[in-house]
Amino acid sequence: MTATVTRVIDGDTLQVNTPTGPERVRINQIDAPERSQAYGLQATQCLANLVQNQSVSMCRDGADRYGRTVASITTPAGNVGATMVSQGCALAYTKYLEAGSSLPALQANAQAAGLGLWAIAGVVPAWQYRAAVGPVTATNGVPAVNVSAPTTAAVHDRIFDWVEHKFPDHAVGGTGTTFDGSAFARCYAGNLCVRILAGRLALVNPDGSVVDVGFHGDFIPVIEAEGF
Repeated sequence: MTATVTRVIDGDTLQVNTPTGPERVRINQIDAPERSQAYGLQATQCLANLVQNQSVSMCRDGADRYGRTVASITTPAGNVGATMVSQGCALAYTKYLEAGSSLPALQANAQAAGLGLWAIAGVVPAWQYRAAVGPVTATNGVPAVNVSAPTTAAVHDRIFDWVEHKFPDHAVGGTGTTFDGSAFARCYAGNLCVRILAGRLALVNPDGSVVDVGFHGDFIPVIEAEGF
């Protein structure tokens, strides 16, 4: 069906309006860097350049664990997922590739040319980053995963990334993670901030009032269960 993109949430997720109402869409077969990763903000801008406020064609593939529609998105210029991968703005999502997908070849070309995120040394796929494990020795060109490898995603960044995926209607237009010497924070449109200070997770409202949410460690089992 035809849909209109109303918002780009990150490098692989959109908010669209369809004839049946608004939907949040996860583009199939790709995985873009999280906001707290290197090239995360650039990946979001890459997608915005392709689809923001445009009419697109959407072919649904189902839904993911967050209730988002998983779909192929195309514009008159071509398949959006393929373009993201060919420009080095996203990776082919190995676990969810369709049979005969062209994305691995497009990714190999982008990597060889040093495009986008491939200009950065030590690329860690977003799915490994969310799982807080690092790549080890490659076998046949495919990075293996060692569950005892050092964490690649800091706990505070994993929490902030999870907040953005869980509450995308509130966590809009976020900054990168900041640290003022005592607290980690990310702020959003309207001057709403999420802060971790002395082991506590809190919301800082635009008027400066603070709502304590709880001990940040208590959120780890929840975010890990949801892939972060």
